[in-house]
Amino acid sequence: MLGSWVADEPDPQARVLFDAHSAHHGWHAELFAGRMPLVEGLDEDSLTSAPGVGAQRLFEVASLAETTLLRLSALSRVVLPRMITGYRLHLRRAAPVADAPLCRALQLALRDEVEAWQETEGLFEQLAHVPGDLSGEDRSEALSRHLGDLEAALSAEFPGFVPWPGADSG
Repeated sequence: MLGSWVADEPDPQARVLFDAHSAHHGWHAELFAGRMPLVEGLDEDSLTSAPGVGAQRLFEVASLAETTLLRLSALSRVVLPRMITGYRLHLRRAAPVADAPLCRALQLALRDEVEAWQETEGLFEQLAHVPGDLSGEDRSEALSRHLGDLEAALSAEFPGFVPWPGADSG
């Protein structure tokens, strides 16, 4: 999603932010791919596919954001907080000895996502006062509607985006 925003993002700061965070997410995916659990009967494809209908809907709604503020709000107010929540949940559930390499990868990703969240929210707050974005519409109304749509997409989902393997997501 972030990589697709880079090409048509008019704000240079947001374009650089989306590009950098997209690269970080790619690196995190490589870290996690190298730490896939080897459990008899566990379908590896289930760990690399979309985690649920709500998460799919969330990314569909977020990807439709056409303005910088809507994109930044989706990222800083919905996507990144849930990624952070999910990573923390997985860290709490992991066995420190048996899952040490996974824990290290989660800690690295978690640190990156907290920094990304702070950076994204900072840019959102900076740009929220610049005229031009969301022209012709009340900003707070448009942002509230967009965030509401994103939250509605996830209303019945588990904490974070990815359920613990074998756990009930409800």
